[in-house]
Amino acid sequence: LDVDADGEYDYHDGDQYDDANGNRRFDGVWIAGYGNPRPANDIHDDIDTRVLALRAGDRLLAVVSADLVGMFYDDVEALRAATADLGIDYLLVACSHNHEGPDTIGLWGLDEAHSGVDTAYMEFLLGQMEAAVRDAVADLRPARVKYGRTQPGESATKGVNNIVGDGRDPVIINPWLTVLGFEDAADGSTIATLVNWTGHAEYSDDKINSITADYVHSLRQGIDEGVTEGAVDVPGVVGMTIFTQGALGSQIGPHRVQTTGLDGTEWAGDEEIDWAQEVGRILAVGALRALDEATAPEDTLDLQWVRAKIELIVENYGYHAMLLNGIFERELHGYDPTFPLELGNFPWLWTEVSWLKIGRAQVYTLGGEPCPEQFLGGYD
Repeated sequence: LDVDADGEYDYHDGDQYDDANGNRRFDGVWIAGYGNPRPANDIHDDIDTRVLALRAGDRLLAVVSADLVGMFYDDVEALRAATADLGIDYLLVACSHNHEGPDTIGLWGLDEAHSGVDTAYMEFLLGQMEAAVRDAVADLRPARVKYGRTQPGESATKGVNNIVGDGRDPVIINPWLTVLGFEDAADGSTIATLVNWTGHAEYSDDKINSITADYVHSLRQGIDEGVTEGAVDVPGVVGMTIFTQGALGSQIGPHRVQTTGLDGTEWAGDEEIDWAQEVGRILAVGALRALDEATAPEDTLDLQWVRAKIELIVENYGYHAMLLNGIFERELHGYDPTFPLELGNFPWLWTEVSWLKIGRAQVYTLGGEPCPEQFLGGYD
């Protein structure tokens, strides 16, 4: 019972819970992305992990997409180790930066001294990811690829600003939604659609306590099944849609956005779950248009990449506290743990960056929340 309807559990406010397992403590599923403590009350829609496997020549790439706020490099390495027998040359994990899924980092537990990560869930998650990778590799078949992009929004007056904004000035937004459509070489049916779009998956806001993939859910559903709303009636492409996130830092997403829905409904920027789903449907219409206007299907795919494992120094004192309290479960090095964490004795951690060429498409990958101006310019 959330007495003051703030989306947070606080017994000082009189909030109550049913101690179903009799352990005399509140141990809910903690939702990541905003403040804490934010427990989940229900599931609005499933959160997914989906995998695209690509083989060109003797190279095999697996792209694992997940409706999560993020995953540590250590967990990615564990997934790579679990699937090492498949001969995958490069396995990538691309999280949607979902603000409405379970905590997979640790920051969003009951309070700053308690991790929000459920170790049993993490084991289950990595197991599900492994199973999806194995299924994707087992389903490899001859395919063709086509490339498309569009500026979505489906508004003659607002354009892309109908669905995405920038919380800062100057406003710097990547307006392009990019798609790669993979079809069966034998019969032309859709195997998969890889979609790249930039926007925080937080349109549902922090006042709801539902697990959801946010706009990514209806985006994928719309591409797979089609969109019928108002005067819009666009058929889907039936296959599996895999979503990847763009450079959304500081803060690309629902900020300053007032959406005109496909049926003419005006959403006044009130962040709620129905608005998130409408934004996803608008994006799906754009993605289907991009597929319809895409290049002719091609039989060959040039697959290349360069990647680097790099070190980052942890200078954030808040992160130091989290590390010392065991909130973050990740490997550290380059410091003396018997001495205080201070200048000259800061810990280091490993991460990874890469550049990929997937046919006509070029992809950069890096952990964290990069800002669009790093790629688009816009500042002196």
